[in-house]
Amino acid sequence: MKYSEITKTKEYKEDRGCCTVVATSVVFDKPFKEIQDYFFTQGRKRNQGFAFQSALYKLAKKYNFNIKKYSIAYNEKGYYFYQSNKSYSRTPKFYVKSERSLTVGNWKKYLNPNKTYILGFQGSICHVGAVKNGSVEDWTDGRRYVVSYYYEIEENKNVSRQTKTFLDNLKDFNY
Repeated sequence: MKYSEITKTKEYKEDRGCCTVVATSVVFDKPFKEIQDYFFTQGRKRNQGFAFQSALYKLAKKYNFNIKKYSIAYNEKGYYFYQSNKSYSRTPKFYVKSERSLTVGNWKKYLNPNKTYILGFQGSICHVGAVKNGSVEDWTDGRRYVVSYYYEIEENKNVSRQTKTFLDNLKDFNY
């Protein structure tokens, strides 16, 4: 779903602090209410933020997506982003001039615009926002909020033919 569609829903209008629900709905292209209901089962409370990483990974598995998380760190060469959900290796993916270099307004300078992301902000705001199809799907679009971590989300293309056939048959099944 697109951010503009989500903000028109009754469920969104009756919930605050739901940025994790919005971002997850956008990246997995699922209805806001479906993600909201799932997050409630995982401990989220209405009108409150949610530490959603565990639930995000569960949904990625359910919807057949792969997720890589990248965080910022510092070494003798400067600030860099590294894949933080991969063992203890801190191999730099790319360097930035400062810890405040990557923002919502300039993300295309550092990240592939053809990929899907959830950007995480900490500091003046604690927030997440989605990036999909080359656009920021969030109220922070074009602003200078600093990205302190991000999730790169890709649909898993390695689904076996047998699994695809099973899923296609399941869609045609009448309950």
